[in-house]
Amino acid sequence: MKDKDKAQGQLMEELKHLRKRVAELESTDAKRKQADEEVHGKEQLFRALVDRSSDIIVLVNREGKIIYENPVIEQAIGLKPEESLGASIFERIHPDDMKTVTNAFTKLWQDPDAVAQKAEIRLRHKDGKWRTFEATGTNLVHDSAIEAVIVNLRDVTDRKKADEDLRKSEERFRALIESSLDVITIVDAQGTVLYQSPNYASVWGRDPSGEVGKDMFKDVHPDDIPLVGDAFVRLLKKPSEPVQLQVRALHTNGTWHTIDVVARNQIENPAVRGIVVNFRDVTERRRAEEQFRTLFEGSSNPITVYDRDGNCLMVNPKGAKNLGLPVGEIVGKSARVFFPELFEDLVKRFRKVIDQGETLQFEDMVKISTGDAWFWSTLEPVRDATGVPYAVQIISYDITERKRMEQVLRGSEEKFRMAFDNANTGMCLVGLSGNLMKVNDKMSEIFGYSREELERMTVTDIAHPEDRDVSYRHAKGYRW
Repeated sequence: MKDKDKAQGQLMEELKHLRKRVAELESTDAKRKQADEEVHGKEQLFRALVDRSSDIIVLVNREGKIIYENPVIEQAIGLKPEESLGASIFERIHPDDMKTVTNAFTKLWQDPDAVAQKAEIRLRHKDGKWRTFEATGTNLVHDSAIEAVIVNLRDVTDRKKADEDLRKSEERFRALIESSLDVITIVDAQGTVLYQSPNYASVWGRDPSGEVGKDMFKDVHPDDIPLVGDAFVRLLKKPSEPVQLQVRALHTNGTWHTIDVVARNQIENPAVRGIVVNFRDVTERRRAEEQFRTLFEGSSNPITVYDRDGNCLMVNPKGAKNLGLPVGEIVGKSARVFFPELFEDLVKRFRKVIDQGETLQFEDMVKISTGDAWFWSTLEPVRDATGVPYAVQIISYDITERKRMEQVLRGSEEKFRMAFDNANTGMCLVGLSGNLMKVNDKMSEIFGYSREELERMTVTDIAHPEDRDVSYRHAKGYRW
């Protein structure tokens, strides 16, 4: 009995042990399942993050074969991930970048502790074009869970193009500024120079860098300081409205120069933060304008300037006197008012001069304050600063007296012709070579030739053979 109880006790102990072991195994299995679920969840989270990443992620094994790419690769180079699995990463690399990429992978594969390798490389798109990427390679070859190099790629093609376009734009801007006749200055609200364009030296004779930090008003003529001050006040009160003015400034050679100024308030523009002042030295232009005005107003010939539609832009005192009106009552009015009969022809001439940029000359009779008068006029294009014709300058010469003399001469010629043709004496006009240029009817009657036949002959043709030498010598000596 005792043996039986003992055996039963052992069995119970073993059963208890087995139950404990089963409980332990069940707990371990639950933990394993929980761990598997956690791993699976993390894998799903990792894949979701990778798949939705804006960067391209590529896994490359020791043989340089692609074992994974996230979907964004298709947007970058036009290939779906499944199209590249198993392909060599080097097939896409630009030949000029191959050495850089090869060296980077060699370092990563050989050294587990190698730092991430970074480079800018070009990859071939499916359409055959090359795109530029920033690449970062990280060594996870010795990680048993990955055993690959992870390459992060970011497409910077558009950014590089934008950078290049910006660089070219800046170079063009710099070239324009340096070759421009306009000097560009940026000042703050107090007139302190913040920037001076490089062409300041060639235009104004001073080092532009030496002007930064100085007062812009220091070189302005004392009489023009109030004008400049008022302009700055207007700029600050109404930032959207540019200001134009003309002032005098002291040149480095000690003379006062006249400059045209255009200023714009760009203080609120974060790229500028100042007042932009464009100025151009117009001293020579002003001098030329003054000389022109002196000649224009003092000319003894009428000078007028018209636009393409026949509106008067300028007229000198002589031109106004001819029309019997003050200058102010002529400028701004149409030529139709003063020359109604000629107006249509005048506008055609004006437009031809402006459109073709050529000079024309015409002779016209017009009505002026003293009556009808004849004028010989030269029409020339007036050009703007860029050389484009926009108006016509007319300089007219009074040829009324010449016309009168021509009329008198024509009357005299008519009287001579009648006397010549009706004379009872044979008459002829002989050229310098002895040819009969013109004969009258009596001459024709005397020699028995028609006038047309005689006018094809010479003096020697109608002279007696024994007199031809004498006739010829007379003809050569212009004597009869």
